[in-house]
Amino acid sequence: MPRNGTPLRSELALGIILVMVAAVGVYSIVLDPLLRDDVAPDPGPAFFPLVLLALLGCGGLLQLITVTWRAASARRLLPDPEFQPRLMLVPSLLIGSLLTYAWALPRAGYFASTLAFGIVWLAISDRRAAGQTRSIHRWLLYGLEGLVIALALFVIFRYAIRIPLP
Repeated sequence: MPRNGTPLRSELALGIILVMVAAVGVYSIVLDPLLRDDVAPDPGPAFFPLVLLALLGCGGLLQLITVTWRAASARRLLPDPEFQPRLMLVPSLLIGSLLTYAWALPRAGYFASTLAFGIVWLAISDRRAAGQTRSIHRWLLYGLEGLVIALALFVIFRYAIRIPLP
């Protein structure tokens, strides 16, 4: 924070990220019927994750309110020389893909959803191909790697820790 109290754009971005992460977490818990226990007298397995997500979300909202108040008082929001808005692209894609994955899992099933999620994230995280046109060979490699990831997770959950997948 600069000495004159004018907030930086990166401070605003932090509040947005915290609120978004909390929202994705709550959304994931609400979608999971195994974590929701509406009839039992005890709080259930989702209680502590929901408390932590509520704290995270409230902290993000407090950050947003504080930064907005300071920006309104100073009548400006300073750019941060180390922060660039394009750096928000990957976290935003992660949040969007996690929401899509949580939505697709009960509809398309474990294998199709996990394979698609793996392929998308392998393509996003491939720094070698950043800014380049991705060839069909690279997409085939993403598909093969996504297949290996989906199968490995299936074997681990199904046979090693004996948790059934949708």
